[in-house]
Amino acid sequence: MAVQPIGEAVFEAAGQPYRIAASELKQHDLIQNSSGILKDDGENWSVSFTATHALGDFTWLVSFTLGGTGDSVDTYELVRQPAGVEMLSGMSFELAEDDE
Repeated sequence: MAVQPIGEAVFEAAGQPYRIAASELKQHDLIQNSSGILKDDGENWSVSFTATHALGDFTWLVSFTLGGTGDSVDTYELVRQPAGVEMLSGMSFELAEDDE
């Protein structure tokens, strides 16, 4: 499984609208936050995605679960953005099959 950004982030700075496409995000290393103790327990993971824009850097943090009752994205949030930026619509994330 892989985490995949979907859509685009639309934001505004000084009255000007800007966009960051999903294809512009860079994925960083996966971090395993917990592993299931029992056979049916899921594993909790997180990964960050960043985008560099002329106004500054943006970072999203995505938490997801593999195994257990199924694979799912638990939460995603924008955790860093340049000062003076107002996010109008955010990026979303989903789990997708690896291409391998």
